[in-house]
Amino acid sequence: MVVNPPLPKHKTEDLGDKLIISMPSRKILPFILVFGIWSLFWLSMEIGLIAAIFTPSKYNILSVSLFIIWFIFWNLLGAFLLYNLFWQLIGKEEIRITSQSITISQVILGYKRSKEYLAEHMKEFGIARATMHELMFRREGFPIGSNLGMISFDYGARTFKFAGSIEEAEAKQIIAEIQQKFPQYKKQMS
Repeated sequence: MVVNPPLPKHKTEDLGDKLIISMPSRKILPFILVFGIWSLFWLSMEIGLIAAIFTPSKYNILSVSLFIIWFIFWNLLGAFLLYNLFWQLIGKEEIRITSQSITISQVILGYKRSKEYLAEHMKEFGIARATMHELMFRREGFPIGSNLGMISFDYGARTFKFAGSIEEAEAKQIIAEIQQKFPQYKKQMS
């Protein structure tokens, strides 16, 4: 049986002075199942908490204060949970490259979280090297902050990584596209 070459996950837009590369987030089925079930539990508890707010009762100020603290904590947990679940289901990573900087964004339903890195501070732009910690404790399903991906660069005293949903071969294609358009993003940058 002949195996057809897989199509790339990324899409590239050349807008003259910038490249915009977008790719879907990595889908990890166990993560989606666990967070999906957990979000149903969270939602049922949220409905119960809201119902408790509107139920007349005689509580002292301490129990009301503890309830408010718990309610705030529960909603922060729910926001984290839903953000990561939506990232898994419908999120996409968008990389905007210009001659001056690279901006890496995570986009969910039009909401965009971005970080911009200036080209003048970048070195060693290329395929990411996996650390022992990353190999042992993979967190690739999480959005911003997980710093995992197939493309990396050194920025000051830290290495940043992006493009977490692609394989090494596709990362090489993306790097070639970037370096063809912007030669300053070579492996040994100064």
